[in-house]
Parts: sequence; C-alpha cells; structure tokens
Amino acid sequence: MKLQTEVGFERDVADDAELRAALTKLDSDGNNFAILSTADETYIQTALYDDGFEIEKREGSQEAHFTATRPGLVPALPRKKSRWNIPVPVYNRYSLDETVRIFSAYFAGTPEPFPIAWMPTDFSPTPAERIDVVRGLNTFFWIVVAIGVAIFLLIFLFGA
Repeated sequence: MKLQTEVGFERDVADDAELRAALTKLDSDGNNFAILSTADETYIQTALYDDGFEIEKREGSQEAHFTATRPGLVPALPRKKSRWNIPVPVYNRYSLDETVRIFSAYFAGTPEPFPIAWMPTDFSPTPAERIDVVRGLNTFFWIVVAIGVAIFLLIFLFGA
C-alpha cells in the first residue's frame, strides 16, 4: 500500500512499523494529513485538527466515501471550521493512538480494533457556501442589468 503525507512523503509502506512511524510524525505544523491507498479511489485518510484526528475511507467512488464516527453519538452536533474552512462535525475525532490502530488494521486487512460507524460523507455545500453562491448570482444579475440599461440608453440617446 502507498502512504502519502502533506510534507511530500510518498512511497509504498513495507510494514506496520513504518506506517506507525509516519503517522506519529503528523502534527499541526504543516504535516496534517496522511492517505494510505491501494488504488486511486480506494484508501483511508486522516487529517489532524485542534481537537483530534478525523478519519475517512473511500471504496471506489464518491458514493462510497465514509467518515469514521463513534457509534451511538448523534450526528447533528454543532459543526466547526477546519483550517481549510470546511465545516467538520465534532463527534468524529480520534486520538493519535486510535488513528494509528485504525490505519494498522486497514493495512493488515483486519477488522477495526474497536467499533466504528462508517457514515456516508456529506459533500453538499454548507449554508455559508450556499449564501456565497447566491451573492455571486446576485452580483452577476446586477451586472447584466447594468449592461442592459447602458445599451438601452445608448440606443435611446444615439438612435439605432
């Protein structure tokens, strides 16, 4: 399996010890994520946030993209922004040790070391992103109206 990190580390991982060593080097100072893949669209990945690691896996397509969640927790908890300004649920954070254990199980092809609810990842825009789209459309609308008025005035004043 191939392991990639934010700092440019990219190579086939020989064993679990090498995988663990690379994951323990993740930090909040420019080396925030790791992806362990078997193919382009088949992988497990993690990103480090202030309050822990988020873990996702993909099994071939966007429809088969899942976020690791602690079973029994309500997914409607408040969302907070990541460093990439993406809203992230706060109920799906894992410690470094838990993240390493989950990646090690994926690497070995064995079941997860503790219960995980793999929830489909929601790629729909957030309310703030929707507002930005509406603002952009409003701006575009008023630019078109202004151009139309300018053309009308030119025709009216100077004739056709």
